[in-house]
Amino acid sequence: MKNEQCPVCGKKTVQKHGDVTFPTKSGKVTVSDLTYQECTSCKEKVFSQYAQEQIERTVYGEKRKRVV
Repeated sequence: MKNEQCPVCGKKTVQKHGDVTFPTKSGKVTVSDLTYQECTSCKEKVFSQYAQEQIERTVYGEKRKRVV
């Protein structure tokens, strides 16, 4: 997943790596060590399936069942 097009504005994305903070009902949760794409224009973040799974495990815990 490198230098793709932003799904929101269509501009170029660049690969980034680091911590990302997400708002939840009970406060903010930071997920460490994520690799993701970020739009150079609107700053939208795009996550791979692996990164999304890391986010879900951190935010919701291991016990949450994924509904597809």
